[in-house]
Amino acid sequence: MIVLKWLFIPFLFVSLLLSCSQDASLTSQNPHSQRLQLLASTDSVPSFSSFLIIDSAGQPVESASILIGTEKDKEFTGNTLLTDKTGIARLPEMWTSPLAVTIYKNGYVTQTHFQKPPQSEVFQIRPLARNLKPLVKGSIENFKPIKNDGWIDFGLVIPSFSREALLNLDLSQMISPELEKLSILGFQFEVPSNIYFPKQFESYGLIPFALEKAFFKIFFDFPGTQSISVNKGKFDFNKVVKKIQNKKSYFEVVNEFQFSAVGVHNINVLENTPSVKLNTPLPLNKSTPLNLPFTFPNRILYGISILQEGDVYSILDIKMKDSTSPQLFYSAQKPSQVLIVNSGIEKVSADVEKISDSISTGLFDGAQVNSAILLDLISRPTLTARGIKSQLPNLKKNIQPDSMYAAISEVKNQTSKSLSLERTEVIWEFFAKSWSSEISLPRIDTPTQSTTQRWDLVYFAKTEGAPHATHMVRNAVNVR
Repeated sequence: MIVLKWLFIPFLFVSLLLSCSQDASLTSQNPHSQRLQLLASTDSVPSFSSFLIIDSAGQPVESASILIGTEKDKEFTGNTLLTDKTGIARLPEMWTSPLAVTIYKNGYVTQTHFQKPPQSEVFQIRPLARNLKPLVKGSIENFKPIKNDGWIDFGLVIPSFSREALLNLDLSQMISPELEKLSILGFQFEVPSNIYFPKQFESYGLIPFALEKAFFKIFFDFPGTQSISVNKGKFDFNKVVKKIQNKKSYFEVVNEFQFSAVGVHNINVLENTPSVKLNTPLPLNKSTPLNLPFTFPNRILYGISILQEGDVYSILDIKMKDSTSPQLFYSAQKPSQVLIVNSGIEKVSADVEKISDSISTGLFDGAQVNSAILLDLISRPTLTARGIKSQLPNLKKNIQPDSMYAAISEVKNQTSKSLSLERTEVIWEFFAKSWSSEISLPRIDTPTQSTTQRWDLVYFAKTEGAPHATHMVRNAVNVR
């Protein structure tokens, strides 16, 4: 009977992998051309060169500080600016060559953009994560009458995301920020709030039990229109129990999850969004074996089938590579891509595991999976007096550098019965259009942090001729 309280740990892992961080990473910025169009279309923008600073809702940000270069008055006198009530700051005439640009204001994530030329541009900054976040709550429709058939039916509600956020899986913030307690046969266990269980009756041996989680909850950092996917699936109760009893890793249990349908929805997230009912109209009725041309000792390889609609990417199915060549499902009605992820698991203690900071990913058309190439992992960055140093990724044939992203985050540990999770809240982001082995912090006034902080360093690469990034490799180091 003890196994029951461990049974739903796989949901912790699935949500950890499938749920997307509300941190948009590179997508907090509009594409370059869109920035210029926005700047040109803003009636209040004067004819001289200027920066326009807007928030996540597109509204101008007043009194945002801007540092051009690395330190006040270092590169030239007057290299610090302040936006007016329209969010505009005029560029100084003494700025004549590409320099770093840092935007900061109390209550917002600080941004640094390296090698920016002296020309007009729009920057979008987002608020720091709040303790009280807007949420969407609701139920999932279209579950057929559920019988006592040995299968547990469930639904997952997962944010969709951009291409860069897809490649840069943020494993520190993948789980819903709220865990909810369920009770079965006197045992209590926690599951992430973005999971939904329709009411159903099953049996463990000869003992019947009821299972229901009538509402899912999913949280966002700020209001606005958000794209989410609803994934419907089930798993064989007895198979999962048997695997856990046989000391199989919880990560191996993921392959027992059978996802059958998905629905992608755009929701206007408000401070108090009304309860919603979501459906899953797109059947996952086609599959391909997860046959990868490589293996890595002591690592976990998994494939995620992806639905792309415009610039939004939604998850369909996930499988871990093992000796059985598991089937990865997608829809025959829509083109599908596959994200291949080389991840790792570290032992924190005899019973607790931690997902590694070292990850490599690649996005491929479904037909390319059997010839996929991933970038090699990089070593953990090292701390310097004012930043970090790292080895550059080793490039593979027909893969070239694309861009770089880094972030400083506050780390808040959260440990479940078997997983040690690091929840991170980004406080400073760095963007560069080329790779560098070192990042140094510009000198600005920032509040002293008492919590543990972490540097994440992300290198994006692309297949030659591709218009966007296709590969990513990352690692991280804690400051204290």
